[in-house]
Parts: sequence; C-alpha cells; structure tokens
Amino acid sequence: MCGIVGYNNNFVSMSTSEVEDTLASNYTTGHWTNCENINKHKYSPDLKHSANRNKGSKMNILNFVQKENYYVLVDKIFQEILKTKIINYSKMAQLIGTSRITMSRILNVENYWIHLLDIVNICKLLRISNRKLTKNVLKIKTKNSFPTAIKYFNLNRQLARVLGHILGDGGIHIIKAENKYRAFYVNNDRHLLARFKSDITHLFGDVKIYFREREEHGDEFWLSSTIGYIFYKLLEYDKYTEKRVPSIIKDSYDHNIYSAFLQALYDDEGSVYPTKYMVIIGLANYNLLNDIRELIIKMGIKPNNILICKSKTRTTMYTFSITSRENIYNFRERINFSHPTKRKKLTKLLKRYKNR
Repeated sequence: MCGIVGYNNNFVSMSTSEVEDTLASNYTTGHWTNCENINKHKYSPDLKHSANRNKGSKMNILNFVQKENYYVLVDKIFQEILKTKIINYSKMAQLIGTSRITMSRILNVENYWIHLLDIVNICKLLRISNRKLTKNVLKIKTKNSFPTAIKYFNLNRQLARVLGHILGDGGIHIIKAENKYRAFYVNNDRHLLARFKSDITHLFGDVKIYFREREEHGDEFWLSSTIGYIFYKLLEYDKYTEKRVPSIIKDSYDHNIYSAFLQALYDDEGSVYPTKYMVIIGLANYNLLNDIRELIIKMGIKPNNILICKSKTRTTMYTFSITSRENIYNFRERINFSHPTKRKKLTKLLKRYKNR
C-alpha cells in the first residue's frame, strides 16, 4: 500500500495481506477500542435520486495546470490569426515578458511548443477568450513529459474510480523542484490494473501510461506529470497534509459517483469475512477513514463505529465494519467489489445469511 512522497502515511510498510491479517486477528481477539468523537453523523437516507451538481459540466484541463510549467501546440490557423493581430513583435514580447526571438517562433514556427503562460497573456492582451484559446489548443504537456490531446473531462464513474485508487493503493510521487507529479497505482490483481488503465484512457485518450512488473509489492502503472498534476489538484494535495476524500467527490451529491469512488477504495483497502458476517476497511489514516465512513452513511448504509488498534510492533490501525444482513445487502447493491476474490467472498457471505 503506497502513499505520496512527503505524506505521513506509515501504512506503506505493511503489505495488503499483513493488513488483512492484522484486522482479522484483532477483530477475533477483541483488541480494538472505540475512537472518541466518532458518532457525529446521523444516518442519512438513500441518495438514489439525488442530483449531481457537476452532471454535464465539463472541466477545462487548462484550469488545473500550472501555466508557467506547461506548453501547448495550437492550431495553425489560430497561429495565423495571432500573426495578423500582432504587428510589433518587440512590443508584444516586452508586454508578456519574453524575447522577440521567442515571439517570432510563437507566430511563425509550425508545431512550436508555446509556453502556456505566454499564449494566455497574449490572448488577454488581444481580448481573445479562454474558450477560443482552449478550442485551438491541440495538445498540452509539461517540459519533460508526454502530451495529451484531451482538453475537457467530466466528473464520471471513471474519474471517481481513478481518484479512489490513487487514495487507496496509489499515490503521487512529488518532486516540486523538478516539477514532477507522477501519479501511480499498484496492485496484485490484473483485473483492477486493467480497469485502471482503461479508465485513464477513457478520461485522457491515448496518453503514455508506464507499466512496471514487479515480483514483490504488486505491479505498477504510473502516469506522466502532465496528468499527475491534474490529480494533484483534484485530490487537493496542495490543501491537506494527508490523504482526504476531495471536495469534487464529497460535493457531487451523486449516488453513482460515491459508489464508484467507494468501490475502488474497498477493492484496495477492504476485506470480507464470511464466517464473521462482516465487511471491513482499515487504514492508518484516521481522517481519510472517517471521510469514507461519512460517504457510506450518505449511501444509506449504517457502518459501525471506528475502532483503533495500537500495536508495539506494527502501525496503529483504524477500521470500521459493516454488519447485519440489511447493511451488507445494501453494500452489495450500492457499492460492491470489483476485485474478483472479494466479490466472491461477499456473495458467499450473503449466501450464509440465507442458510441460517
């Protein structure tokens, strides 16, 4: 299980199997204590018919990037339009803070990667709208990463799943001095890896996705900084000092978004115990776990209290369980697992209820 560079996430030292063994052992032996101040949120009704405030709205990729660190290719006709509007190269260069040589390249060199901040400032001075600029951007990238042609994306199930996986068994390697924000996802399950790759392609088109096969700790996908920085902003890593459920998810008020997001997290961090009639999720990050619990409540499922396990030899763990026939049935219908093994265990658990 992985965290981002610089985050207080000691959980990275434990494998998935070790975590599950720890949770199972402590539930069996009763080495758990109730967390204080945990029952602040009352049961909420099902959100089946709730409205998605972001439904149908497109998010402009240019609004999620650091303009001083990105470069764009623009349409040749748009380049010609700029050329006809700019008569004095030296004056425009001075106004935007660049050289006359660079200005000449911007207006005359085909397939020239233009500094995004420069083209934005040029358009402001020429009173060209951001919408028109975006329309004429062909590709965008950072200095040392692969480009993407995607200019807009939506909050949908694919994006929600990817965000969930990055918070779960993924993260973002950050080296700010080098402008590197490399989002990654690690897992042992081929199905989850394939779906992560498919979701990225659905969101951002034919972008470069790196793959590393490893003998230990799971295989890994990672993305270039062009995409990684967008996830850095969406997950609000610039706002929090630890992983949290981001506002884009919490404020969506959409059952389908919550469902996809939670399924990804449970695929990575959850466990099913058919003989104990429970579904549990455990993390070393208390605040993230509490955020997850709040979403579970909004889905019309009643989770149990958060418990804490302090160990002399292992990382302190926080967990909560979902029990009772009704709650587990609702979990399957509204969230479920995509992880093949965990999905089968959940089916087995519900069959045991029928046979009782």
